[in-house]
Amino acid sequence: GWETATPIFMDALTFVQTPPSADKRFDFIMADPPFIWDKKVELVTAISKNRFLKDDGFLVLHVPKKEDVPEEIDNLIQYDYRRYGINVLLFYKYKECNEVVYNK
Repeated sequence: GWETATPIFMDALTFVQTPPSADKRFDFIMADPPFIWDKKVELVTAISKNRFLKDDGFLVLHVPKKEDVPEEIDNLIQYDYRRYGINVLLFYKYKECNEVVYNK
């Protein structure tokens, strides 16, 4: 459950610059950056390069529906896409996890 969740409240780009130790990687990361922010791909790239996710972990990126975000960012691949009005949730996992499911 969520009772073991570890929320991090700080500048995301600063946080993801230092790779975590293997025992400090995340099962799930929810990134909800400001809609008018041009560093979303940079953020996801740093999460991937610095291996912030566990091998079977996933990242959810909240963006406006009109924003074009690549399906592949560094070593992460988008495996799901959920649209809610003007909002979109993009689900990413490491490319090594081959299961791809789209709910577009």
